Amino acid sequence: MKSKLSFFADAYTCCKACKRPFIDWNAQEACLAYSSKHLHQLKSYWHAHIYGDEVTFDMSHRESAWVTRLSSERYHKDCIQHTFNSGHASVPILGAISHNGKSSLVFLKPTGKCGITADNYHHQVLVPIVSAAFHNSSVGFLALPEGQFVKDQAPWHGTRKASVEVKKELGIPVHKRPPASPDLNPIENVWRIMKQHIKARPHFPGTYSVICKAVQEEWDRLKPSDWNPLIDSMLERLMEFRALHGMQTKW
Repeated sequence: MKSKLSFFADAYTCCKACKRPFIDWNAQEACLAYSSKHLHQLKSYWHAHIYGDEVTFDMSHRESAWVTRLSSERYHKDCIQHTFNSGHASVPILGAISHNGKSSLVFLKPTGKCGITADNYHHQVLVPIVSAAFHNSSVGFLALPEGQFVKDQAPWHGTRKASVEVKKELGIPVHKRPPASPDLNPIENVWRIMKQHIKARPHFPGTYSVICKAVQEEWDRLKPSDWNPLIDSMLERLMEFRALHGMQTKW
């Protein structure tokens, strides 16, 4: 058995586990297939899309798991803390980015007994934000004619069939992305940056009104130079997915 000194000599460090969603074999295969299909796409293809997603900002500090690993093992499957959202003490938010564009921020307000519903998503997000970006020049946040909506499949989007039908009715072209693949949506990196900035504040915002104010401030500070490079990195993301056989990447 190695001593602490021996571990240190071999460059092992004790640090917080990287938080990523669990990827099963089917999702891994889907990510590989997606990477192969889109590897030839130019930057202009990725510039045309709108990247949207929901995120929750906790109103309490959630403990992180600690692991002992080599510096090269940050994204190893045994060194990752799988993420989940309990829905308690958190603020659900949605935003979207495009090349040089940013939507307004939506603080989702649930009307159902079990939280946010597909109807909430339809009236608070799809109609005023996403559909408007494809059809209404007055919103100040536009998709290119060949653009598509890149998003995940959260439970409150409704069933897959209903979700597709609703977006079709609203004239929203959807980009089909594999499940459990946040690494393929640049806005996930934007949420991570915002969360880091909020956690770095001298006083952590522990109430609903305070954290909403903090999130809005961080969103307003974001400039195209913050997210455009993330969209430009799509080719690098796809190549890394192929190299890692569909497992988590540094993104």
